[in-house]
Amino acid sequence: MLRPVNRNLALLAFLVGAYGFIIGGIWMGSRANIAAIVQLQTAIPQMQILIELYQLRYENLLTVIRSTTVILSFIMIGMILTGKSLYPRWIALINPAFLIIFAFLLFKFLPSIGKYVMPVALNLAFCIFFAFSIWVARQKKPVPKEEP
Repeated sequence: MLRPVNRNLALLAFLVGAYGFIIGGIWMGSRANIAAIVQLQTAIPQMQILIELYQLRYENLLTVIRSTTVILSFIMIGMILTGKSLYPRWIALINPAFLIIFAFLLFKFLPSIGKYVMPVALNLAFCIFFAFSIWVARQKKPVPKEEP
């Protein structure tokens, strides 16, 4: 959907997004480790050390995920706003970074709803963006393949 703007930049967006999703999978898998550590809290005297090791090893991955989300969002916004992508310009407003900011605002101003949205904000943001992306793609006519 972004390739008509710039093939190399579209590839960069794909690579940044793929890297972030891979790191996201690793981080999500790590949550089982911290849950097990917390459940064993009374059985292990060095609990605080285990929690600090977890934070050192895995919580830093969240910074990578956040960074790739911001980079990917701004690449997409810039490419979509050129008007040369297969997306309509309005879809730039439904990018993951803006949706995550909306989730934070929802949590701050409507905590009764935001408390359910905030823990899944990152996944929900990408789910909404990709759902709209699929919807827009289905509205388009097939694009002929480019010659190599």
